[in-house]
Amino acid sequence: MISKNLVILFSVIFFMCKGNENETNTLDTLVQKESGKHEIEKSKNVISNNFSGKWSYIHNNERSDYSLNIEVKGDSLIGSHCFIGMSGNRIDCPENNKKTIKGIIRKNGNFEGRFFSDYAKAIFILKMNIASDTLYWTTDNSSSKVFYSNSLKFVKSED
Repeated sequence: MISKNLVILFSVIFFMCKGNENETNTLDTLVQKESGKHEIEKSKNVISNNFSGKWSYIHNNERSDYSLNIEVKGDSLIGSHCFIGMSGNRIDCPENNKKTIKGIIRKNGNFEGRFFSDYAKAIFILKMNIASDTLYWTTDNSSSKVFYSNSLKFVKSED
């Protein structure tokens, strides 16, 4: 019985993560379903806190390079990420500029949504806020599926 349930579970996970369109659709669906659960408030007077633009991880070096590209439209935020670590041995970048970050900017200016990791083939809860020109990124990726921390700091890129 347990074996049959595991097969069903893995089949569901496989089909949820299969293909670029399915990944994006799954992320969209989860954001829509969870937005009510997390009481994300939509408002016409949302403070965007300047999320739009290109962001770079504060501690980029020759071993790692993490970047974000974010667009804000009203109270919605979409974007993509590219995380390269361990001197290029670990890469989490979407193909064809696929959007991997989606959610809502709350009235208080903080972002809540979902983040799809192509590397882990998993969707994580994502929260972001900006303070003193620094973007603070926090996910629930406490598993060993990814190679980067669940808390990161980014600054606006000059590009």
